[in-house]
Amino acid sequence: MDSLQTLGIAFALASDAMIVAFSYGVLIRTGRTSAALKLAVSTGFFQALMPVIGFVAASGVLRSCEAWDHWIAFVVFGALGGTIIYNAIFKQEEEDAASGDVECSCGKCVLGMKRLLAVGVATSIDALVVGAGMRCLAGSDVGLADVLPAAAIIGGVTFFGVLGAFGVSRIFRKLPQRFMEIVAGLILFSLGLVTLIQHLCAEGGQ
Repeated sequence: MDSLQTLGIAFALASDAMIVAFSYGVLIRTGRTSAALKLAVSTGFFQALMPVIGFVAASGVLRSCEAWDHWIAFVVFGALGGTIIYNAIFKQEEEDAASGDVECSCGKCVLGMKRLLAVGVATSIDALVVGAGMRCLAGSDVGLADVLPAAAIIGGVTFFGVLGAFGVSRIFRKLPQRFMEIVAGLILFSLGLVTLIQHLCAEGGQ
C-alpha cells in the first residue's frame, strides 16, 4: 500500500471522529482547548492502535467486526446523542445570577474518561477491520513492522482532523446553547443510525 492510498484510507477512517468532534465542539462552551486535545488524542490513539490489532488478529477479527461493528456504533452514538438531547430538553436549568448560563457544558464535565473511551473505540472499529483486511491481502510476506507506518499516518490524520473539526464548530457558539445541544445530540444519533442503515443495506444487497 503506497502513501497516497494510506492517506485516502486515513481520511475516510477519520471522518466519523471528525463528525463527533464537530458535534462536541458546538456543545462545549468552556475548556475548549483541553476538550479538543482530549478528543484528538483519544480518537487518534485508537485509530492508530486498531489497525495494528486487526493486522495481528487477521481474518477472524475481520469477520467478527463486520458482523457487529454497525450495531456497536449505533448503540454507542445513539446513547451519547440521546443523553445529550434528553439533558437539553428535560434536565432542570440551573440559573446563574451572574451570567445566566444553564447546566455546565465545559469539556471536563462533558468529556469524562468513560465517554472518551467509548468515542475512541466506536469511531475506530472500521480501522480494526481495515487492519485485518490489510493482513489478509498482504499475505505472509508482510510483517507487523510494515503496517506500523500506515497506522501512524491514520492516527495522525485523525488527530489533526479532529482538532480542525472541533475548531470549525466555534463559528456556531453564538447560537442558543440549548438549540446547539439538541443539534449535537442529533448529529451523534444520526451518525449511528446512518452507519447501521448503510451496513444493513449492504448486507441486503449481497
